[in-house]
Amino acid sequence: MLKKRYIYHPTAMVRTNQSAHNCGIIRSVRGIALLTVILIIGVMSVAVISMSRKNIGVITVVERERTRLNLLTAVESGIAIAHGLLLKDLAENNYDSLLDRWATIGADKGILEIDNHRVEIRIEDLSGRLPLNSIVENAGITSALFQLLKDYNFLIREERQPTQLIDSVADWIDTDDTVRGDGAEKFYYQSLPDPYIPRNGPMILPSEYQHVKAIDRNLDFGNESNDGLSRYLTVFGNDSRININTAPLKIVNALAGGLLNDDLLESFERYRNAQQNIAELRRKDWYRDLPGWPSRVVIDPRLITTRSNAFKIVSRAEKDGIQAKITLYVERTPGRISVNYRKVM
Repeated sequence: MLKKRYIYHPTAMVRTNQSAHNCGIIRSVRGIALLTVILIIGVMSVAVISMSRKNIGVITVVERERTRLNLLTAVESGIAIAHGLLLKDLAENNYDSLLDRWATIGADKGILEIDNHRVEIRIEDLSGRLPLNSIVENAGITSALFQLLKDYNFLIREERQPTQLIDSVADWIDTDDTVRGDGAEKFYYQSLPDPYIPRNGPMILPSEYQHVKAIDRNLDFGNESNDGLSRYLTVFGNDSRININTAPLKIVNALAGGLLNDDLLESFERYRNAQQNIAELRRKDWYRDLPGWPSRVVIDPRLITTRSNAFKIVSRAEKDGIQAKITLYVERTPGRISVNYRKVM
């Protein structure tokens, strides 16, 4: 049997080695290409996820803003309801008390269902507070403020502070630069680390009095043990008289020269909060008919009234941790509500 003969040829060996080498190269290129594709897919996946997260973030922001706008619409409706209550009350009678519908709307937290939102409405009578802008022209209001500061547990730093406060408020709103007693004028305020100039005119902002010498944050807001002065003061209203039907009891006692004990003040409060007495509250001297009222205690009729014209309205709603709130300081005249200050949160 004949054997096959294999003839060695050097070029054949070369071709065989080249073929194997080329196959290796091709496999390497394919591997690199595959890795490249995997890397590209990975990068694109990260980009897509990142974009998705951004889109989700944008959607979340849009949804939150939509919710807030809906809440603002609801609280604006709450403001309109408050306006309506105040105007209706004025049209129906010529005196105000804590038994009026505008006052009792907050008794049950003032929660109303508006556009599928729970809206809290609160109306406060500012005419029951001490009108700071009347201090210069009304000595009776000045005396009542001094009595209030002297008799009750406010955060007074030193004995002279009540006098400093009253003189400084008067200097703030008068038109001259003459310093009263313990007061302060432009020179004092410009010497502060953050200088400013007093208005030299009636205050027009709710917390403007906080910039007056002798009034600090502790005195204004108080703490757990001490009352804050802010509950008893106002810069709004076109009447320097105080509504005896809505004034806080501490102001009532200050108007009475500090002569009322706790029993008389409790009797005063029960009477004006009893529905059966509502007709009597049109008289500003109704308190003199209270059992045990001292005949010698007569509040100066020039300082008091039974009618209110200045109010604070708060309308608030919340959903999913998002809140909308509108605060208004208004004055009421027949058929009209005028806004003195508005704050939206």
